[in-house]
Amino acid sequence: MADQIRALIVEDSPVDALVLVRELQKAGFDPVHERVETRDGLKEALTRSWDVILADYMIPDFGGLEALEVVQEHGLDIPFIMVSGKMGEDFAVQAMKAGVQDYIIKSNLSRLGPALRRELKEAEDRRQRRKVEEALKETEERFRATFEQAAVGLAHLTPAGEFLRTNMKLAEIMGYGEQELQELSLDGLSLPEDRDKDALQHDLLLEGGIPTYSVEKRFLRREGSTIWVNLNLSKVSGASGEAKYLIAVIEDISARKKSERALRESEQKFRFVFEGASVGIAMIDMEGRFSSCNYSMTSILHFSELEIVGKPFTAFTHPDDRTPILELHQRLLSGRIDQYQFEQRLHRKDGQAIWGRLNVSLIHDDQGRPQFALALVEDVTSRKYAEEKIQYKMRDWVFSRQR
Repeated sequence: MADQIRALIVEDSPVDALVLVRELQKAGFDPVHERVETRDGLKEALTRSWDVILADYMIPDFGGLEALEVVQEHGLDIPFIMVSGKMGEDFAVQAMKAGVQDYIIKSNLSRLGPALRRELKEAEDRRQRRKVEEALKETEERFRATFEQAAVGLAHLTPAGEFLRTNMKLAEIMGYGEQELQELSLDGLSLPEDRDKDALQHDLLLEGGIPTYSVEKRFLRREGSTIWVNLNLSKVSGASGEAKYLIAVIEDISARKKSERALRESEQKFRFVFEGASVGIAMIDMEGRFSSCNYSMTSILHFSELEIVGKPFTAFTHPDDRTPILELHQRLLSGRIDQYQFEQRLHRKDGQAIWGRLNVSLIHDDQGRPQFALALVEDVTSRKYAEEKIQYKMRDWVFSRQR
């Protein structure tokens, strides 16, 4: 089956143009062709797609080299083959230097087919090469944009930890100019006491024992302040497995560390108050079970923390007091009240009944979602007995006055 091609023929002789077409057919091509013989005609024809241009070297007022210039002005990479009745060596050299792919003497047109196949293959090779180069350029541009615009610090390092390339974000994090930063190393940025913090992981990474590692350590900014960073290192290996360079992702986590420290301090303060309070304190989860309690709570109930945690918060309530306390707690969980107070009877481990005064409130997270109920329990048994004793005395006094 003949190979279809589109051939543009720059030739003033229709007969010579047909000779070229027949020669292409003999060489196994099925040409769709068009003939032009002027500059304007060539320009108009170049608005369409062509596989090859065959140009006569000598055309009155418009030769093959002029035709080549028009094609080059259009920025087209189309095989351009010069055809002439005769062409001296000097003219041939001039044509090849100008960009002609090949030249054919009309007396030796048998060369046309092989020359065209070779030039079509080379043109396809050039197209594929450009395609690969454009894809590579696009990939490099994407990488460069990603590298430079990343929201975290990025760097390429030598296996020894010296900077090869850094992005703007890393320079911003460390307070250095990009050129200044590239003259330093990871060890140069690390706080002295943190430099060996990841020495073992670094050696394992270079030896191939691990593909990557992450460590939190302190870095020194240019002006001398200390920041916390999360450093993630990975290795790019050569064909034989040796480390070509390292990729570092460096994130400033100072704000997170500050929040964690504040949270720890807050938890320590809460734990101090929780454990040292003279009243019983307990946390009740959203299912209504004790999740933790303090020492005073165990002292009030005479149960251990292990015996209290996990039990329903009404487990130690007198049966007659359970209904009203459950109703109040449900109103709290539904958001109808912010807190409630209630005096109820409690059962100790030894079976003794005591009076407890409850103050219960609902604790929410930053988003306003309820997390748990906090219960403060005070043993008011002595007060209750005193109140009952006073009531008895008042009753006796009233009876005595009536007699």
